[in-house]
Amino acid sequence: MVLTFFDIETTGFNFRDDDILQVGFVRANEEGKIINAGNLYYYQPEFNVEKPDAQRVHGLTREKLLPYEEDYKKNLAGLYTLLQKGYIVGKNSDAFDIPFCKGWLTKVCPGYFTNLTIFRTCDVQTVMKSHYQLYVEQQTGQRCTSKGTLEDYVRMLNLGDFVKKMYDIAQGFAKDEARAGFHDALYDAVATYCVWLVARQQNWVTL
Repeated sequence: MVLTFFDIETTGFNFRDDDILQVGFVRANEEGKIINAGNLYYYQPEFNVEKPDAQRVHGLTREKLLPYEEDYKKNLAGLYTLLQKGYIVGKNSDAFDIPFCKGWLTKVCPGYFTNLTIFRTCDVQTVMKSHYQLYVEQQTGQRCTSKGTLEDYVRMLNLGDFVKKMYDIAQGFAKDEARAGFHDALYDAVATYCVWLVARQQNWVTL
């Protein structure tokens, strides 16, 4: 079994009005060894890349994305292939990333990619939420209702150096250079992978 850890960066929250700009992914075997990783970038002239609230998060520019315009259709097919019948792991992916991808592929390629079927999913936010809340309550003595960010999980588990090490390995597979930091899709995919590894070691999640 191959697991796909992924993250997306978009121009907003609604696939009907917004678009995907970057998909970062890490693929690993059942033992947790990285076997592939990469980025898929998307650009069309009408994409609202500079939408202020979104661009402050993803940090992507039209200049960065412009060279990938010619790869647009190929990378659409790449996203479909990445997800089709896969074991997909993400952060808030059940509520956002996966539905956005499905809806967006249908929007930009009507009549194609209609049979996208995902074998299984694991949302590390669902896995980590209660552990994070307990951690915060133990640290502060106050009740916590936050689900926590990916950065919060990495900090809680003391994974910062490990994430950077695994990111270097993932970047070795990737053909396209990405930013090394949270809210870069590849970096977030790597961080998700690292958090999942610890969750599996702690028996918080199983295959």
